[in-house]
Amino acid sequence: MYRQVKMMFCRSMLIIVIAAANLSQTTRFPKFQYKCSEYNVGLIEQKEIWSDLKKICESSGGYLASFTTVDEFDAVLDYIRNNYPDGMYEIGLSRQAGLDRNVDANWKWETGEEFRSSIQWGGSDPDLSSSKQCGARIEMTTGLLWDIPATNKNPNAKSEGYICEYDSLYFQSVKNRGVTMDASYMRCALRCLRPVSYTHLDVYKRQH
Repeated sequence: MYRQVKMMFCRSMLIIVIAAANLSQTTRFPKFQYKCSEYNVGLIEQKEIWSDLKKICESSGGYLASFTTVDEFDAVLDYIRNNYPDGMYEIGLSRQAGLDRNVDANWKWETGEEFRSSIQWGGSDPDLSSSKQCGARIEMTTGLLWDIPATNKNPNAKSEGYICEYDSLYFQSVKNRGVTMDASYMRCALRCLRPVSYTHLDVYKRQH
């Protein structure tokens, strides 16, 4: 039994190491904060796979950014627009293969919460086949979402970077896309009820 557990652990670590090696052409910057979450932006020098970026965020105790409220979405976009290059940034929104791409509820954030259409898709997106697993990225200049393949390199223009998110209620669970169901609801409730504090990002926004 011990040997089996050890082998499983070693395989998991190998996957993380391989993903990190494949992302050797990325640049990570210091975290910035908004309310109860911290965010970290990585810039990409070449095309990368969405699922590999997801592993990189998870290996550092976070997950690809999940914008479950409009104020969070607007605040993070505002900060990135003022501090990082324009372009596409990959985020924690995805759809499993075999689910209808045009049904909002089939798209999930990495926190387990359902996508809400208050964040708009660009053009005719999502337009990738419903038979394929897809991730998503956001265009900084417009704030629009675009779908991309989740398990192979995007055939279109490369992303400029990706956004990792970190918070105190991240309970990893293989069965529920990154968190347990109870943690997902608790996290959502705290985002809505937590008193607003003057964080680094709040101060930045007041000064500009």
